[in-house]
Amino acid sequence: MLTRSRPNLSVSTVAPPARLRPRKGPESIVRAFEGIGAAWETEAFEVRDVLEQEDKVAMFGSFTYRGRKSGVDITSPFSLLAKIKDGKIFFVQFLEDTFGTSGTLGRPRT
Repeated sequence: MLTRSRPNLSVSTVAPPARLRPRKGPESIVRAFEGIGAAWETEAFEVRDVLEQEDKVAMFGSFTYRGRKSGVDITSPFSLLAKIKDGKIFFVQFLEDTFGTSGTLGRPRT
C-alpha cells in the first residue's frame, strides 16, 4: 500500500508475510506481547465493551501507544476476538489501525 504521506512504505513493511501466518501455542501469545512492549510504550488502554456468545468473547476499545524509537504517539481503536474450548483460549484475533501504528516505529521526527 502506497500513499502520498508515506511514499516509501510498502505492504511488506506494514505486514510482512511472516506476520500473516497463524501462530500456535501459548508461547506465541507471550512473544506477541513481548514484541509490542519492545516497540511501543502503552500510554493508555481502555476496554469499552465486552460481549460473550457461547464459546466466543469479543472486546472493543482503544489504546494509545508511543513508538519507543520515534517518540510518536498513535491512538487506535481495537477489537479482540477470543474463542474458548475446554476452558482454554485456542484462537485470538486482534484488529487495530496497523497502518497508523506502523508509522510510529521509525526514527524520531525532527
